[in-house]
Amino acid sequence: MKSLLRYILIFLVSLCLQLKEANAATRVWVGALGATGTDWNTAANWLTGVPVAGDDVTIGLTQILIASPTFPAGSSISLSSITFGALLPSLFGPITLTVNGTMTVTGTVTQSPTILSSYVTVIAGTGSLTCATLQIGANSPLIALTNILTNTTLKLISTIRNLHVTGNVNVYTTSITITIIVTITLGKIDAAFSLQGGTTLIDGYILTQTNPTGAGSPTFIVEPPASSNTRLKLSGLVPINAACLSGSVDFYNSTGNGEATIEYNNTTGTTASPQTVYSTAPAYLDASPAVYQNLTFTGAGIKKAQATTITVADTINNSASSPIDFVTNTTTVQLTSSGNQVVQGGSYANTALPATPTGTVFYNLASSAPLVTLSGRSNIAALGTLSFLKSSNTTMNMDASASNCLTLLSNINGDASIASLSKDANSVSTTATITGSGVNVQRYVSGTLRRYMLISSPVANASASTYNLLPLFATTYITGPGGSGSGFDSSPTNNPSVFIYDENAPVTANVNVVIGNEFKGFNTINETVPMANGVEFYFRGSRSILNPFVSPFPATDNATLNFSGAVYKGSGTSGQFAASIINFPTTPVPTYYSSSAVTTPLTLSKNSSASTKLGLNLVGNPYASVIDLHAVYAATANGSNKYIYYYMLVRNASTGTNSSSTKYATYDASNNGVPPTGANRFAVSGQGFFVIAPTTTSSLYFDETMKVPYSSYSGSAHTLPVFNVIKSPQVVRTKAAVSQAANSAQQVSVSAASANSNDAFEDPTPRLRMELVKDSVVLNTTDFGFKKNTTKTFTMGEDAPYFAASGQGDVFYSLSSDSIGCFVNYAGELEKLKRINLYTDFSNYGLYKLTSPVKSNIDERYVIYLKDKYTNDSLDVVHNSEYSFNIDKNAASYATDRFYLSIGIAPGHDYRLLGFSGTKATAGIQLTWKTDNESNFTKFAVEKSTNGGKSFVIIDSLLSTGVGTYTFTDAAPGTGQIIYRLEQNLVTGDTQFSKNLTFNSPDNTIAVAFMVYPTNTTEDIHIKLGKVYSNRVKINIVNSTGSMVKTLTATDTDLVQQNVGNLMKGLYIVEAIDETTGQRIGSAKFFKQ
Repeated sequence: MKSLLRYILIFLVSLCLQLKEANAATRVWVGALGATGTDWNTAANWLTGVPVAGDDVTIGLTQILIASPTFPAGSSISLSSITFGALLPSLFGPITLTVNGTMTVTGTVTQSPTILSSYVTVIAGTGSLTCATLQIGANSPLIALTNILTNTTLKLISTIRNLHVTGNVNVYTTSITITIIVTITLGKIDAAFSLQGGTTLIDGYILTQTNPTGAGSPTFIVEPPASSNTRLKLSGLVPINAACLSGSVDFYNSTGNGEATIEYNNTTGTTASPQTVYSTAPAYLDASPAVYQNLTFTGAGIKKAQATTITVADTINNSASSPIDFVTNTTTVQLTSSGNQVVQGGSYANTALPATPTGTVFYNLASSAPLVTLSGRSNIAALGTLSFLKSSNTTMNMDASASNCLTLLSNINGDASIASLSKDANSVSTTATITGSGVNVQRYVSGTLRRYMLISSPVANASASTYNLLPLFATTYITGPGGSGSGFDSSPTNNPSVFIYDENAPVTANVNVVIGNEFKGFNTINETVPMANGVEFYFRGSRSILNPFVSPFPATDNATLNFSGAVYKGSGTSGQFAASIINFPTTPVPTYYSSSAVTTPLTLSKNSSASTKLGLNLVGNPYASVIDLHAVYAATANGSNKYIYYYMLVRNASTGTNSSSTKYATYDASNNGVPPTGANRFAVSGQGFFVIAPTTTSSLYFDETMKVPYSSYSGSAHTLPVFNVIKSPQVVRTKAAVSQAANSAQQVSVSAASANSNDAFEDPTPRLRMELVKDSVVLNTTDFGFKKNTTKTFTMGEDAPYFAASGQGDVFYSLSSDSIGCFVNYAGELEKLKRINLYTDFSNYGLYKLTSPVKSNIDERYVIYLKDKYTNDSLDVVHNSEYSFNIDKNAASYATDRFYLSIGIAPGHDYRLLGFSGTKATAGIQLTWKTDNESNFTKFAVEKSTNGGKSFVIIDSLLSTGVGTYTFTDAAPGTGQIIYRLEQNLVTGDTQFSKNLTFNSPDNTIAVAFMVYPTNTTEDIHIKLGKVYSNRVKINIVNSTGSMVKTLTATDTDLVQQNVGNLMKGLYIVEAIDETTGQRIGSAKFFKQ
């Protein structure tokens, strides 16, 4: 009886709530059996007559539904509202409103809750339905009383050809709860909107909400069934209400197997108020398996993507007549198809961006699809990246029917990049390939002053391994012999403005002379250049500059140069290739560069008769990416054949109203310190540079693993934009090299280009850098390395020869003992040096400075003075950082030999060993030694003998720190007679040994432990197991990242010796395990120098 009363009460509450929805103007659909039982226009199917304009309509709300209505084709009507309900569940499946004509609802289309039952409503048909609001469920917890003690679901499915919601789509879940310690849900009505066919346009927003908050699962889902194409158009500025529940909006439910397209078609968005394009960032958006299957943009409104990632499983199509902003929030668009994927970039001209790129401008575009085809126009923004997430071999193809499919943009902030196409951490052997020739790579160049630059094309001619100047010619002025007859711009003199360097040519006395110069102008504009060869280019600005050849010459503008062609890649999983290098013939000496008159072997040119330019080759970065020149250096296994020096041409000082001189700056890849002003460890896209061929058979290899993110360049120490104006030098360091901490602070290490922690490299060489400065501009830099086994005389490859650039007026370099000018001068050990001559030349009178911004690893034993022969002044450049002087009309003031360095020994700094002693202790034998004047550069090695002093092995080594007292404990001395001695390697190059210390341990009272010695080594380590094991012992050597680098075994011994000379520098762990028992014997660390 109580149960019956409960159902009656629920029925009455529900009936009251539903009748509240109806009024006197309401038309109630009943339907009937038979052929006309579904006809909208049959009066018998309505309880109160066929609806007319302005009526409210209910379907199943208060009457048992017998058949669902069909609104016929050719008919049209405007209603006030439509409300679906199910007083009792339908006997004939879902409630379906089929609209084949044109139906307008000025109010709300509502699917109302019912009593204790779930039901489905379908809006279908070949016509169109327009409504102000679409609502599923009720936004009131009272309605949940109708479903007390049960959970039901409302679902509205749309398959109609056109559904237009001019306002919002609201999906409400309601519930009633009670809280007694914990919250209990007494009744709940879930709601869902499911788009399964046709096109739905929403002008407002989507809202999925629960009332009260915390219970229920409202959903908005796009789930087309197989063979169905569904399109959801979003025209509102904010298409999804931020109050939606987590995971409740799903634009791509792949279980349907049909085609789901989301189209952003706003027409009113502005830069200040754009339409939001959703990414994986909001929690309310279901991003599995992707945020979108197909993503489309139309309309004139500006659209702006959210931050993080937008995943797209199929096509991207942009036909909008306004910008799609992926850049502001640095959005990554990720292509995730398991098949073929298409990106249609469109043709909109982005006039608000530099150089007005056409089509879609992505920030980061990443692909894991097997094949992606680019059509239309797509761009990667400056600082953005095109990358490949390779789970299998992937290809990106430029549509052969389209041109300029992909452009990598460049502006004052930086360049776009193509990431590594080789295997990565997630893939053993798979690679990526970019095919087609429609790739443009921009090079932004800051204007104001004309100057020379070294450039290299990051793309090749189609189906070739060469490039030409035609794409560059389209964006800037290029002159040459024959003028327009040879394809160049015509000028009064037709002097060349692009050059190839001829290593074979005799040294030019005047680098400004065109004919007979080492730089050979192009014979015609059509000459080809092998990839990875560099070109010298005289920059006059973009083609927007008027009268560039008429004096007074106009200032240059900020230009965006362009290279065009195909992405070049070598073979194998790393994409390696050996560069074909231009070699000029020795005879006859060519006047101009003709690609048909040179050879291009896989070896660098090394034929010059001049020692200062022997092996000098102009090469360049062949990639649309920053590359790490230290990786180029490290890629050569043989140290004597490494490419150590990289010459970069950068802007120097103004030489006129609208022109600038240039200078060379040299990056020393063997030096981990800060590069000189203008030089850099990293070469940007489009940058050329000189290298020195170590041998006559040297090849230069590039591969995809040398690529690094643009941030490696922009974030590196002493970065100067190579194609921009040189900034002021960094603050001059004034700390003297008197402690290891100070030295370490001055030898700033650039960030490692590799994720491998062992990639960082140390440099203990004593170094000094000096700079010639005027008005805060660093005019030239010379570096000194005081390294053992180097010579005072000039040695090509060991020293970096100096050479001046065209138009350079201020010159500063050091001289080897045989008077060869050097950018980098390895002059031998300080102990044996007395003097180094300096060369200076000046373009004007006035105040100059010689600074010493870097002094590292210089022992206090040595003093280095800058001597001024004109003023008889001197300055300690190790403990002082700046010397100012004037150039006046007295010829002696600008004498080229005015300055030199004087090196000497500081009094009272001779090293002394004050004592070496040892005592037995519980932990072993403790050795102690005291020193004086050891500074930070004395190397100590503790040696041990167990055969009466016939031979010694090093059991530990360390570098002095200036503390004066050092200790070491031998934890496993063994038994019998044990002899120790201390080896001392002094900064002078001398080696001294202490007296011997002898101990006898016949009773073996000192514990024997597992140990590895020496703890710092360059070649061998000794592994002491602690006792002899009859079982086989497995010994693993692991690097700091946890990777196994060596495995060895031992049996019937307690001491194992292993050579580790081939390991990279870094920290390693040695672990020994008894293979029979699995018991761990011990572990210890060592550092490989």
